Amino acid sequence: MSFLLAIPYYLLWHYGLALKDIKNIWFNFIAFVYNFFSIPVLFSTIFAPWERIKDYGNSAIWESFIFNSLMRIVGVCIRSLFIFIGLLSVLVTIFAGVIVYFFWFFGPFMILNIFIWGINQFFV
Repeated sequence: MSFLLAIPYYLLWHYGLALKDIKNIWFNFIAFVYNFFSIPVLFSTIFAPWERIKDYGNSAIWESFIFNSLMRIVGVCIRSLFIFIGLLSVLVTIFAGVIVYFFWFFGPFMILNIFIWGINQFFV
């Protein structure tokens, strides 16, 4: 019977401190994914060439110019792909956090309903 005295403290923790901690952890995950894909760095270097060839004299000027131009196009494509994947991962992390927040908020009610439903099924 003494466990009933802990219910108000549990609810205070569950809907107070734990929700704040979940929010902080959620924001840390979002920041991690954002920095993992280096989205600001990719935006700032989007037109930089992927690889670069130095020109070795007059005979290789056009060759290095064409190669460097193609590598800029490759760099834009690859960086754009990584920016897209990074932003998509950030969105998935945001939606996953919303789902976790929802289940954490309504979890005690769902457990209570499942418990009552199980008792009703046992006696029917």
